[in-house]
Amino acid sequence: FPVVGEVTYTDPFGEPRGSGRTHEGQDLLGDKMQELVAADSGVITQLTWPEASYGYYIKLTADDGWTYSYVHLNDDSPGTDDGAAERGDVYGPGIEKGVRVERGQLLGYLGDSGNAENTAPHLHFEMHDPDGVVVNPMASLEAAEHADAPQPSTEPSPIPRLAGVDRVAT
Repeated sequence: FPVVGEVTYTDPFGEPRGSGRTHEGQDLLGDKMQELVAADSGVITQLTWPEASYGYYIKLTADDGWTYSYVHLNDDSPGTDDGAAERGDVYGPGIEKGVRVERGQLLGYLGDSGNAENTAPHLHFEMHDPDGVVVNPMASLEAAEHADAPQPSTEPSPIPRLAGVDRVAT
């Protein structure tokens, strides 16, 4: 599940939107700064910085070719609606285009950036199959395991271990 903690959502997939387009995802309504996590293991293939008209955005391409899009990440300083977020208020530590992430790893924070500025804070979440065909995420969201907290990063420490298998054994 792409959000840590409680969110609410219905199924607006396919509903009409402006300019003749339709809604191609699910909107998961929650609180600003709720943690967003990787739905699967893969590589960050797109990321917006600075903020685009549609807001802050992450595209995760999973190892199996499925893509997951996270739109309207936080754009505010914590506790405000000022639109002055620093990068650490939008994205998790080390999240950059081209970085490998593991399922459950912290990607960023829920918000109302871009064209969602005058709506309730939410994550617009999309899924595309390996052929690029948009898929309604509802069944996957309903079946997904919910995390209580992001998984810790699995990156090895840049500090070489001199002795012992862990800090206690050292």
